[in-house]
Amino acid sequence: MEHEKKIMIGIVFAWVMLVFIASASTEIPVKQWGKTYGGPTNDWAASVIQTSDGGYMIAGSSESRSGTFCYDIWIVKTDSSGNKEWDKKFGGADNEHAYSVIQTSDGGYAIAGTTESKMDWSVFPSPTMFGEDEDIWLIKTGSSGNKEWDKMYGGAKRDTVSSIIQTSDGGYAFAGNMLIKTDSSGNEEWNITYGGSAYSVVQTFDGGYVLAGSFDGNFWLMKTDSFGNEEWNRTYGDIGSECAWEMIQTSDGGYALAGLKDPISFGNGSRDFWVVKTDSFGNEEWNRTYGSQYRDEARAMVQTSDGGYILAGETGSDAWLVKVDSQGNKEWDEIYGGPDDDKANSVIQTSDGGYVFAGMTGSKDYRGGDFWLVKVGGSTEEQPSGKEKIIPGFEIIFVIAGLLVVTYLLRRRK
Repeated sequence: MEHEKKIMIGIVFAWVMLVFIASASTEIPVKQWGKTYGGPTNDWAASVIQTSDGGYMIAGSSESRSGTFCYDIWIVKTDSSGNKEWDKKFGGADNEHAYSVIQTSDGGYAIAGTTESKMDWSVFPSPTMFGEDEDIWLIKTGSSGNKEWDKMYGGAKRDTVSSIIQTSDGGYAFAGNMLIKTDSSGNEEWNITYGGSAYSVVQTFDGGYVLAGSFDGNFWLMKTDSFGNEEWNRTYGDIGSECAWEMIQTSDGGYALAGLKDPISFGNGSRDFWVVKTDSFGNEEWNRTYGSQYRDEARAMVQTSDGGYILAGETGSDAWLVKVDSQGNKEWDEIYGGPDDDKANSVIQTSDGGYVFAGMTGSKDYRGGDFWLVKVGGSTEEQPSGKEKIIPGFEIIFVIAGLLVVTYLLRRRK
């Protein structure tokens, strides 16, 4: 009898533990704070990084700061709580836009964008060297945002840039409608066009480069050597319309691409988030879509400290964060926004394990959009959001445990 009692206690204890484990959940991180920066007209942030002092640098475009009806490049430096420390604008008589910012090895910043102003004729004395549209503009600043030098790159047609990196030799590489490599002072060393539109570039472990973007309506991934010569390229997709806005090299040496997928292929709404994971040679390992009944578009992605990924973009007229595990299985998602258009264009994981995204909010008032910086989760988190994602299989485990207990009790009655 005593033996049966011990068995009974053991089974009940096991059942309780199973229920406890099964009901363990991944809580959606709490929104810690949100900050806006802007003026009476339109301002939108394209890129955010965490700086070496724990604060943030945001880069984008400002109509409010230009003093005209044109846009200027605008950078905003904040502390770790999003409070503005300083800001700088760069521009000429026409439109300028910033698309990517990095902190350089000397503690300054490099901003990649475009200009229509053709402002520095002392560098390029012949106006015939440029067309009448956008050229690529690289600006190097010190740690306080004061400009140290700037360079323009372009030809007779419109030239674009979306991503910049500092290379292992101290120079820069940036990608758009071409891949351009410069030295540490911004002097062009070479440029190559490939036919696709590149929105991301990384330098690989072997000194080469990988570009990602869109080619012929599909996700596009291409590997080059250290001089930009193509080694291989891959496309992913089918009869729909796909565009990879973000690409990262993953901890296993492969690559992950994020962007949009048209529902002609498959999906939930008018467009969906789409992630493709590959090996180091671009061979697809898995792909996942995430969507709603609205238009969904992933604009940014980073690999997280747990080996998973955080995606940022838009769903309908709101910003959307989606957290997935290392195999692309969704762990949680959350929508941020108000009554007007709100977008997330860039995301990072912060040093405290949280997330920061930057974009544009039109919900603050009706005068136009503002830079928008939002901090989610991290070591300062105090209270859960109340929204949980129950781990898969909870119901099955609960039922099995319950059946074991019931079976035992029935056998005892016999």
